[in-house]
Amino acid sequence: MENIVCTTPYCQPTRCFSPSKLHLDPQELILKEGYCKYLVEITNSRRFAVGDTEGHVSFYDSDTLEHIHTITPHRGWINHMLYLQNSRQLVTTSTDQEICIYSLPQDLSQSTEKGRVESNWVLHLLDLEEQGMFASCSECSVKLWDIETLTLVENIRSYSCHYWQYVKKIKCIYFAHDDGTIALYDLRKKKWTRSNPLLSQNMSCSTFSLVEYMEKMNILVTLVNGDKIILWKLSAKKIQYIKRMPVKDLSNSVPCLVAGKYLLGSDDEGKLYAYCAISGRVLREMELGIEPLMWLFLKNDRKIIVPDITSNKIYVLKYD
Repeated sequence: MENIVCTTPYCQPTRCFSPSKLHLDPQELILKEGYCKYLVEITNSRRFAVGDTEGHVSFYDSDTLEHIHTITPHRGWINHMLYLQNSRQLVTTSTDQEICIYSLPQDLSQSTEKGRVESNWVLHLLDLEEQGMFASCSECSVKLWDIETLTLVENIRSYSCHYWQYVKKIKCIYFAHDDGTIALYDLRKKKWTRSNPLLSQNMSCSTFSLVEYMEKMNILVTLVNGDKIILWKLSAKKIQYIKRMPVKDLSNSVPCLVAGKYLLGSDDEGKLYAYCAISGRVLREMELGIEPLMWLFLKNDRKIIVPDITSNKIYVLKYD
């Protein structure tokens, strides 16, 4: 099966992305050292950054895949990266338990280290730039840091959690806990709101592998146990369970939400699946022949950057 047309209006292709046109491009990037651990787009520059297992961050042209510049902010592999568009700064975190922040020039020809701070095993970074902050997320806490001074502003204590999402519209951080609950922390009121456990939806276990916010519909899309899409309606005061939909087991890679509504992931045989996140319908199946680590959607370049878990190669999916 190659393409299935979804009749749900929200599933229809947009100008920026069409699942039916996805194809693997012959163009590929081979890293000189280490394997890729994380990718981030340098917004509005046609550039992206690759964080690898050797602690390097390398910048590449998204059109040609030509190498531009490399920095070495860490001694361990890169866990996560965050690009702050307004201040043109890159925040990185690593297994060396340090957070580092760099100032980037327009052409990325060189980068200047602005500062670094120690922080225990950061798994994720969140952009709160409009409040002059960024957040570092670990299993049991989220720390808010001042961008300019790198001083700790607030330490939000939680419990076993591996996925987080900041919703700018209502100034809240959502926590996807390992017990199957979604929790909301209001940054203005310093107040928690929690959902009922997913266990109440007749699920034997509840491991989140995706938490993405769909701003236009005010819906939180979660992928649970790798094979169930679960939707939640959000407000600053309430988290409401909407529905769940079965999908193929996509736990082989870190899935992502593309163009605000398509769920992209792969199974253990290296097959790509594109789903409508609202209807749960599969819109595209495609043999990749690789084991994707993650998916970096570059809207302006009409391509998706896909690193291979098992090698030092990075591939390109196009949809032109």
